[in-house]
Amino acid sequence: MTKEAGITLISFSNDHLVAQEGVYVFGFLPSQQIKRIVNFALESGYRNLAAFVPDNYFGKLAVETSKNAVLVQGKDLSRAQYYQPDSENLTELVKSFADYQIRRKNLTTQRRKLLRQKDEIAASLLSKLQGMDTFGNPPFDSVLLPAGGSDLKRIAPLLAFFDVDPSRVKLLGTTLWDETAGLNLEPALVGAWYVAPAPKGVGEFIERFKKHYGYKPPRLATLGYDAMLVAAALSQTTRSGEQPAFDIHDPRGFIGVDGIIRLHPNGSNERGYAILEVGKTGPVVVDDAPLRFLY
Repeated sequence: MTKEAGITLISFSNDHLVAQEGVYVFGFLPSQQIKRIVNFALESGYRNLAAFVPDNYFGKLAVETSKNAVLVQGKDLSRAQYYQPDSENLTELVKSFADYQIRRKNLTTQRRKLLRQKDEIAASLLSKLQGMDTFGNPPFDSVLLPAGGSDLKRIAPLLAFFDVDPSRVKLLGTTLWDETAGLNLEPALVGAWYVAPAPKGVGEFIERFKKHYGYKPPRLATLGYDAMLVAAALSQTTRSGEQPAFDIHDPRGFIGVDGIIRLHPNGSNERGYAILEVGKTGPVVVDDAPLRFLY
């Protein structure tokens, strides 16, 4: 209806399937987020990515995007595990994902081997195995956990419990982590990386909003604010009054509260994201969001 009337529609959706000519998706597209975090992990030296994702459209998109990202490096996903988001117990699924039983069996085998050797070197190595639950690392050095909220807070501790050491295996997340309170209170998540808009602009917006209205705005508020800036710019016409003075498809994009964004004729968007690390006292930027589009 809006298309037939020649009305530009800006949607807060993050579903790229909604996008079309004249209907612009303004939300944080999952595929861009996952590509950003996976590429950063690859650039940082992580080579064996696994994914633990919900069994839905979002999860399947996460796996497909991850596979495409690692394929560029001549790699493939180490493994992809789907789970039911409404499942009450993920223990056995995480246990299997982590190869816990296999690595526990490896520990028993290693102990027996050292006991048979009966020398000082074997005794020294045997003492180092005391207190260990498994032997050897899981078949991945990074795990994509795109979900946030209660799912994230259930899965991360289970991974640590089944000897997926967060100091050796990097956990990777999306903007859904940015909406999840208390990440730093979960030890298994400290040191993990996730994608988010540059926190400085968002933080300043939140403080201005709180000062003016007396309460913290919902996360969607920044999208609404930036969308209004675009709408206001579109309403301005040239002196002749024939067309908008603002080009919504300007390849340079524009800078809003959530950072740089540009809109494409097919209705999709492109954003610049930062990479944040979960610190003990809060998030820390480890890779800045770009300030402009390079191409």
